[in-house]
Amino acid sequence: MSLTIDNARWITPIALSAIFFLGSVLAASNEGESCAYGNEPGICQGYNLCRPLLEKSRIVKICGYTSQQAVVCCPLDYRERLQQLNDPNQRCRDYQSASNSGLLFGSLAVGSSVVKLKPRAQCPTDQNLIVGGTAARFGEFPHMARLAMPDENGAMVFRCGATLISEQWVMTAAHCLESQTIVVRLGELKEGNDEFGDPVDVQVTRIVKHPNYKPRTVYNDIALLKLARPVTFSTRIRPACLYGSSTVDRTKAVAIGFGSTEAYGAASKELLKVSLDVFTTAACSVFFQRNRRVPQGLRESHLCAGFLSGGRDTCTGDSGGPLQISSEDEACVAQIIGITSFGIGCGSTTPGIYTRVSEYIDWIEGIVWPTDSASLTDGLRFS
Repeated sequence: MSLTIDNARWITPIALSAIFFLGSVLAASNEGESCAYGNEPGICQGYNLCRPLLEKSRIVKICGYTSQQAVVCCPLDYRERLQQLNDPNQRCRDYQSASNSGLLFGSLAVGSSVVKLKPRAQCPTDQNLIVGGTAARFGEFPHMARLAMPDENGAMVFRCGATLISEQWVMTAAHCLESQTIVVRLGELKEGNDEFGDPVDVQVTRIVKHPNYKPRTVYNDIALLKLARPVTFSTRIRPACLYGSSTVDRTKAVAIGFGSTEAYGAASKELLKVSLDVFTTAACSVFFQRNRRVPQGLRESHLCAGFLSGGRDTCTGDSGGPLQISSEDEACVAQIIGITSFGIGCGSTTPGIYTRVSEYIDWIEGIVWPTDSASLTDGLRFS
């Protein structure tokens, strides 16, 4: 029988977790309905979203359940604090601290297993990634995504990379999106190798290209893809942070992807990483003075990275993938500074062009973390 708002039950957070971990039968959700939290007016929302605001409370008021999580009564004054939670860097810190803490998390689905995420004592840094075309390690880049689209025969083929930035959104290059049918693959380290579990494939239900993107140029080459469902976070699937500063104070960054290892070669079967030098826009402009892909020259919305001696670069199939640095505060946290956009050849002495993520933070936030009521039902799920 469904729980009504008038008959909402009070329960401790620990007991609430036990209900899900034991796989109890759940009642209807009542999401979005009004409720009362003590003497305060509230609204029924997913527990995972409201949890940071209720974690100091000894009791939680239950409105009902979905198949994925409890629906609890959240005080209305949480809306101001929700705006803070919608900040991408705060969200990212929450994702990272949870998955690196070794705490117990479940997918909050009936009958789901509980997985203890082991703390990672050592995390990759820029310094130990100064190699070209080296295979990535398990758990090193859990934000890496692949985009599959149909070829001329209708077969799904992986064409580009992308970055998971939230539980239901990935970021990529706009020039990658030649089809309305896209499947995002997460959690894959090497094709055909299920040693660490099968990858997760999710359909894309919404494609948002930057409104000022122009095909055949590399201006505003950025797009966002909404997944058909929120993904469950784990040690091999977790979002990256977005780098918000307009200047990059590092001389090196790391690019990753499943792209070709040589010009016109076949795509790599495993995820590769390469360390590249970061150049200022002014220093890079000399390489692209007469290029039809940048007819108006490079802008501050571009970022250049490469290896002037040649031999290290992104290549065909890497487009849309991330260019990243590690956080100064925590090496485990990847900060995305660029999106692979365009290059001349593969492994050449000319730097590649990347879309500078910091120039598009406001646009990204408005789509992925809107402050309207539609975003209030989003919850975080871990396994």
